[in-house]
Amino acid sequence: VGHQKSETLFYQNARPTRIRVEGSDGSSEVYALKDTFGAQRVDFKAPINTNLVKIVVDQVVPGNKYQDTCIAEVSFF
Repeated sequence: VGHQKSETLFYQNARPTRIRVEGSDGSSEVYALKDTFGAQRVDFKAPINTNLVKIVVDQVVPGNKYQDTCIAEVSFF
């Protein structure tokens, strides 16, 4: 999570520390994220069968220069 081009940009931009993942099947899980530069893996507690996934940013750490919140990449497998 966060800007991943450089560690400097990571701390200059806001980044999520808590997200909620919602599925179109009605499932919803909350995850705490580490405030550290680099990729993070979030594992679902149980498999979900859904056609749509929505990621809601519930909490962020403010950037020390910019106000935007960055998420570099999301992959599902």
